[in-house]
Amino acid sequence: MTYETRCEHGISWRLGCEMCNRCEMCNRGPEIIETSDGGSSSYYDLPPDCDTLQDVIVKKGMDFTRGNIFKAAYRWDVKPGLTYNLEKIKWFAEDALRRIYAEERKKVRGE
Repeated sequence: MTYETRCEHGISWRLGCEMCNRCEMCNRGPEIIETSDGGSSSYYDLPPDCDTLQDVIVKKGMDFTRGNIFKAAYRWDVKPGLTYNLEKIKWFAEDALRRIYAEERKKVRGE
C-alpha cells in the first residue's frame, strides 16, 4: 500500500506538501488517502449486511446521480446494452461535474 496527498479537488502531490499550491479552490491542506498497489484492497469488500446493489447504494449513502452511475457500470453490457449504459454514465458524470463547477464558482465569488 502506498500513500499520496490529494487536495479536495483531486489534484495529487507527493507526501510532505502542506498546502494545495496549484488549485485556487483549496482553503485547507491536502488529505492523505490510501492508494492501491494493484493488490486486493478492503474498500472492494462488500459490507456484510449488503446482499443487493440497492443495499450497497443505501449503505454507501449514494445520491441519485452516483447510484445511477453505479448501476449502469454494474450492468455494463447487459441491460439494455453497452452504449446505452456508457451514455448514461457519461450524462450523469457530466451533470455532476457541472454542479460541482457551479458550486466552486460560487465559493470563489463569495456567494
